[in-house]
Amino acid sequence: MVVTSNLCSDDLKTAMRHEIEKLVAERAKNADLGTFVHDVIYGKVAQEVTVALKKKAAIRRVEISKTTLKEDFDTEEVVGIPGQEAASTGFGGAGGAGAGATSEMPAATHA
Repeated sequence: MVVTSNLCSDDLKTAMRHEIEKLVAERAKNADLGTFVHDVIYGKVAQEVTVALKKKAAIRRVEISKTTLKEDFDTEEVVGIPGQEAASTGFGGAGGAGAGATSEMPAATHA
């Protein structure tokens, strides 16, 4: 959230949002997760955003209230579970959920 001293146009708001996204994404890419979270919590990222946005408008306050972790997975290579074939995992394929899957639970014994 960015609070400005004066009213600003919609174009300026959009430009500031894009600038914030760019700055935060660049900062997240260049730091490890622990350092990035520490900097977000203690306001270092908000301070950097404030300095960058002051060139565009009079900024009173910048707050970062929500962050999400997005991870890209490599889907080109299929990695199987050790000791099982890919077909016995029960994921995908025709026949609905669990089609072709075998039970991995040991048989119950009664005393």
